[in-house]
Amino acid sequence: MKVHTDKSQNKGILMIAASGNQGKSFLEYPASSQFVIGVGAVDSNGKKWVYSNYGDELDFVLPGVFYESGKALNKVLRMRLEL
Repeated sequence: MKVHTDKSQNKGILMIAASGNQGKSFLEYPASSQFVIGVGAVDSNGKKWVYSNYGDELDFVLPGVFYESGKALNKVLRMRLEL
């Protein structure tokens, strides 16, 4: 995988990866690569999701548990993102 992240960076390809789901203070590869945007998860209250890995290399966090994503025909749609 390291070869792919290096080659992608050299070609100007943006790579995004999940930080990991162990709740540990390190990012899994490829999220830990300097050439990849590492994304962690927050819960519906904006707090770090208990299973989301975290650390100094983390670039962004996004909702990682049930949340409202929109409404259709007066029914709330729900999505679950596993980051």
